[in-house]
Amino acid sequence: MPTNSGLLIFFDEDQRRALLKSRSDGLQRFSDALSVPDWKLRALEIGVLAFSASSIDCVALLKKGKRVVTAKARVEFSDLVPLIPIPIKQIEALLNEDISPYFIKTSKGSGGILPDKTWTRVIEVIKELRPESVEEIDRLLSLRAYSGYQLRGGISELLIQEREALGAALDIFGGSNQLREKVLQSWAPPADVIGEADEETMEATFVDGPNSQFSFLSHIPKQYLNEESALQHDLFNWPRGQPIHIAGKSVFTQGRRRLEVFYANHNPLEKTLGVDLIYYNAEYELFALVQYKIMRKEGDVFVYRPDKYLESELKRMDSFFEQFALESEMQCHRDFRLNPDGFLVKLVPDEGLKPASGELIQGMYLTREYVKFLLGPNGPRGDRNGRLITLTSAPRQMSNSDFTHQVRKGWLGLRGIQTSAVKLLIEEYYKTGRAVFVAYEQEITN
Repeated sequence: MPTNSGLLIFFDEDQRRALLKSRSDGLQRFSDALSVPDWKLRALEIGVLAFSASSIDCVALLKKGKRVVTAKARVEFSDLVPLIPIPIKQIEALLNEDISPYFIKTSKGSGGILPDKTWTRVIEVIKELRPESVEEIDRLLSLRAYSGYQLRGGISELLIQEREALGAALDIFGGSNQLREKVLQSWAPPADVIGEADEETMEATFVDGPNSQFSFLSHIPKQYLNEESALQHDLFNWPRGQPIHIAGKSVFTQGRRRLEVFYANHNPLEKTLGVDLIYYNAEYELFALVQYKIMRKEGDVFVYRPDKYLESELKRMDSFFEQFALESEMQCHRDFRLNPDGFLVKLVPDEGLKPASGELIQGMYLTREYVKFLLGPNGPRGDRNGRLITLTSAPRQMSNSDFTHQVRKGWLGLRGIQTSAVKLLIEEYYKTGRAVFVAYEQEITN
């Protein structure tokens, strides 16, 4: 694992300090000009922030930007983890060391980066004194350590699919990439599941261990994971006693709208067959259902070759669509769809999992009918007449933004289908061993 270091920063300008301290509990990010002449060449650093001369108040990620004035550079502070203020004297007593010379004062730029051993002990002491913040501090340390890496092996393929499903849901809900970028770039794996980190190639590998089985949703910032919801009872309360494992749930709000995301998985993760996203848009009363498949590199080209499960999965989609075909004419404007099917497949190139990145992978969304054509007798073929799909052999594909816009605006998705029918489909997918992301968007009514 890369070595640790960090910064101690004291906001010693009264007006700036008072503003930040008053807003620190809800502040997501801010920027300031700092003099940090010995900043190490890493994309991210960790900062311990003091809004008074006597206590430590926050831990945050720091990213150095362009020089703004002589000897000063713009620094972006993000992922703030507020602490119940810790007296600096208490930390120094436990360290048996004076750390005040290391504090960088924002007005003057004095101070500097702590030695690795001192920094490690400072973080250990903060975690000992504020155990309720340990999980979030560890997430920041992992982000700092593995920013810029590509994570492969183990459950990486499943986590890539989960990440894409969550990102698509956030783009549909948010109407832009801002919420998605904020959430995804704050995700980090537990540090103890990563091994073989190569700083030259910037690649690392997931390793087996007691904590190596987890969902992507369980390691986004804690602020999104602390709300309960009735959705579990509405869509996962199955009458035949089918066991349900909710491996993660989160809530996002935007104005008067609310998005609840549930991750349900029947199998242990190492036996899970893949991921499905089921998105409900309350404004248009539509469901969009996406199945995620991994494309693997063959030479210089990413290729998807149909796996043994795809045929049965397509039959399940066909059967559902036939059984619950539109039973009536449109009743209102919101019923209109350019495509009322709502079943899609997203093919995702395996580019590795990238912590501290808010970008989605540039794969392709394909409708159910188009997938059947591509894999049928008139679809593209490989050198030995094998069925395959590449990024260039499916010209009628949809991009990430195409898909999220169509669902957000109600142009694409099921209509006139009862929630109970979709509930049966969720149960069916769940029983096959696929992980299910259910994203349920609605207005806040109270």
